[in-house]
Amino acid sequence: MNTQLERSKDLQILLFLGEANSFRLEGLVVQQEHITRTEHNRITRKNLVYSLATGLAIGVVAGIPLGWVIHQFYTQQRLAQVLLCHERNRNQPAAVVDSICGRMY
Repeated sequence: MNTQLERSKDLQILLFLGEANSFRLEGLVVQQEHITRTEHNRITRKNLVYSLATGLAIGVVAGIPLGWVIHQFYTQQRLAQVLLCHERNRNQPAAVVDSICGRMY
């Protein structure tokens, strides 16, 4: 009974400390692979390249349609402003209207 209590106590201490590479549990040897936090979190050059390629692919797929929609919206707004300005200044010569309002395209 005493050895079982000692094993349980030793096991609890080892688990609490988190430093056990192997320990005995009721006569069975249980192996734990012990890797450090830095090994676990290590970023390799290969991972960085894959992350960059994935980010670029997502950016292209999302950015092209979004950019096209924003460009179309801006173009329509600008064309509407120029047409309204031309309409307001229709009694003036074309050179004066172009200098005030700008060109349509």
